Amino acid sequence: MGMCKFLLIVFLFLSPFCNGQPLKLLLAKPGIVEVRINFTLAAVSVATYNNLSGGPKTGVRSLTNMTDINGRATDWDITTVATANWRDSVFNVSATDGIAGMTAMSFLTGATSGVYANGYYNYGSLSPGGYDAALHQFLVSGLNPNKTYEIKITGADGTYTFDANPSRYTVSGLTTPASQDVDGNVTSQSNGATFTLQPATDGTIKVWMNCVPGSSNLNMAQGMIIKQL
Repeated sequence: MGMCKFLLIVFLFLSPFCNGQPLKLLLAKPGIVEVRINFTLAAVSVATYNNLSGGPKTGVRSLTNMTDINGRATDWDITTVATANWRDSVFNVSATDGIAGMTAMSFLTGATSGVYANGYYNYGSLSPGGYDAALHQFLVSGLNPNKTYEIKITGADGTYTFDANPSRYTVSGLTTPASQDVDGNVTSQSNGATFTLQPATDGTIKVWMNCVPGSSNLNMAQGMIIKQL
């Protein structure tokens, strides 16, 4: 049997089970365990991390085919979705480098100063900085809808004068777990939000990072870890 015929038979056999999804979502690559992402204004390379750089308020930022902690390509992508989904009433950038006072971020494995001293943020003293179901800050795609994932995200404001307590994080996939609040008014961040969920049927997970109007006016995110369980 020719190779082309063999591949055609395999495709036709698998098609009824794909539920309209690309095969790459259904066939997980061996060895994929964990993907780490750091957020910066200027590009900053950190070992084992994928660097998402540039202000999300000035342009959509994205990474495709991110690598896992062992350097293997994953088919997992991340994007900041749209500039309108970010709030920054002061600098109109939503990204900063050299966060004053930050000394550590033990919540994120392998987080050197290239991670904890830089980050993305949502800022707004009124409702624009708060949660809006239609305005998620990140979209993670290329995940296997039949698998379960752990999402870890955190941030901190160091010694700046903005109020980042509480910083609220939310995720949504096949289900939407309860939002989690983190105290971002610290210089050494040992806490963060951890979610466990399946992606939506199209292999995506949405991520929000918001302040809580009336209680805080800033949410920082220095890094995110995505782990396939």
